Amino acid sequence: MDEFKYNSEESYPQIRVCRGCNNSKDLRLLQRVYAGANGEITAIMQYIHNSLTFNDSHKEISEILEKIAIVEMKHLYMLGEAIIALGGKAKYINIENNTYWNTGIINYGNNLCKQLMKNLRSETDAYKTYLKYSDLATNTSLRMLFARIALDERLHIDIFKSLIEKYCQS
Repeated sequence: MDEFKYNSEESYPQIRVCRGCNNSKDLRLLQRVYAGANGEITAIMQYIHNSLTFNDSHKEISEILEKIAIVEMKHLYMLGEAIIALGGKAKYINIENNTYWNTGIINYGNNLCKQLMKNLRSETDAYKTYLKYSDLATNTSLRMLFARIALDERLHIDIFKSLIEKYCQS
């Protein structure tokens, strides 16, 4: 039986577009969490890699990481839809340095506790970023989406804390 919740029960808001509005600021925020170095595509690929790495040695953790990755995929999809709705293109480009997202961003380590700690830091950063972006966005429905995704990231923080406590305390 699975003891964790991977996503909040609160529904995700639909993005509503303001016709004629300048969406450039909101598009930049979206692109950062979509395909930036600490964005959703990075989280998905990191957790899938971790899941495969620990599948034989820690089956429970492998399955948990896979379930978190699935929630992150939902986030990626919704952010991509929002980018398109606001007139952007859902490309995997890091807008900070104008490069395509690549797998060199992934941490390929195989030390369980180090990976869990890195994942905890990543989720904590994501949570803080989504809360910050929910304040910065000009589009009200996008603000709501960022706040809603933050709820899921908060659950992921709790999961990683629990796993670290269970597997990494000497």
